[in-house]
Amino acid sequence: MSNYTAPLKEINFVLNEVADISRVYNQARFAESNAELIASILEEGAKFASGVLGPLNTVGDLIGSHSLVIPSTVAWVCPRASVLQPWKCGPRRI
Repeated sequence: MSNYTAPLKEINFVLNEVADISRVYNQARFAESNAELIASILEEGAKFASGVLGPLNTVGDLIGSHSLVIPSTVAWVCPRASVLQPWKCGPRRI
């Protein structure tokens, strides 16, 4: 299986050249934002996608589904009600 790599170059191009995101972070209410902050957020998101979500995709590809039954896999689960109680979050079968 191939590992997922986020297309950061393409995402940055679309944000900066097509969507002109500089118009957004030049507004007063987004004064703390800048191109470096957005790039670092994208880099961390790419790390999360390749390190956490990518392996889950491989597990699903290897196991597959049989007779239209989707097998459960282990994933990090944090129920919505448990956001303020992080001890209830953790790896579980989904």
